[in-house]
Amino acid sequence: MEKITSILEKDKILLEQIIADNVSLLFGEQDKLALNLFIDKIMDRISSIDIFDWKLTESSSDPFTRYGSSEILEDGRIAVKLCGTNNYKGHLRNIERVYSYEMWKILMIVLNSSYGSYFSRTVSNGSSKCEVKNYAGFLICDDGRVVGKMMADSLAQVLSLVIQLNRTGLHFIIDDFFKNNMTDEDFNFKAFDLLPFFYLFVGSFKLIGSNWMDKNYDKGKGLLEGITIKDSLTVQNNIFISESFRNPIAVMDEYDRYTYKGAYVSLMSRIDDIYNDYLENGYINVKGFIKIARELKNFFYTRLYDYLDKGKITKDVYEKISEEFDQVYASFKEKFHVFKITARREKFKKRVNNVLNRKM
Repeated sequence: MEKITSILEKDKILLEQIIADNVSLLFGEQDKLALNLFIDKIMDRISSIDIFDWKLTESSSDPFTRYGSSEILEDGRIAVKLCGTNNYKGHLRNIERVYSYEMWKILMIVLNSSYGSYFSRTVSNGSSKCEVKNYAGFLICDDGRVVGKMMADSLAQVLSLVIQLNRTGLHFIIDDFFKNNMTDEDFNFKAFDLLPFFYLFVGSFKLIGSNWMDKNYDKGKGLLEGITIKDSLTVQNNIFISESFRNPIAVMDEYDRYTYKGAYVSLMSRIDDIYNDYLENGYINVKGFIKIARELKNFFYTRLYDYLDKGKITKDVYEKISEEFDQVYASFKEKFHVFKITARREKFKKRVNNVLNRKM
């Protein structure tokens, strides 16, 4: 890959391996020729990948900015900057994760601008309307709003951890996040406290039990592959995971189908707002997250019952997925209940301090 420049050859080799790992997880490993052709297509969209000496990037306080970044240029190509291992004293897993994270974002850009470019919708925006198009794993409105960026970014980070853990020899899949308790040390996630909400969000779009990806892996399939759930009916296990890469509008259509037209844009706008509030100010809007969680729960059961009622899934599948979702929902409520208590204590402390200061 001639577009990769690096001080150390081993960093270039590592990045090439990560790119292949990402593409294989997304598309499967059945057709090596097709995978190589798609990697070539990705590289066609990239103008350059510069891997820098660690000392040139270590000043940033944000680990993901410090380790790497990507930028869409005026001509539509992508310029990538990554930190190498030269003079780096930290864990190699951090470098592996950020390489994978940047490549997941690039995969979203490439697929959304090719396959996803054929789709658009007009949705209500208060008293007016706006046209919505796919863009880099999320949605962009013609009024300038970007919608759903926080969930797409979280997905890229989760998948980057899947890649990194699999490189250690573990058989780790996306659904393991519903079954295992990941620690902050494992995840190194810039919105770690919000992970229970992200699990809930992703879980609300599930249609298959947690062993679905194991079956796909055994057949050499990837995240974009469908799975037969009844007779000849093939669906995506999780439309949010698959269509974030190809066509985020399909996720919007599915959500609006079981709520109302324009509901998804409203939902994702609110999620972006409260996520950004946390990232910028460290404030967790517990009431906002709980309200959205209830909406997701209503969507999940309305959609799932519709699939059952129409004979698209069996009663056993319905009960299994419901049980898994209820566990994720309970975990979310437990975690955010702690946040709520903590917030009340901090508010009480401030009131006491204000009273004491006035008396002094």
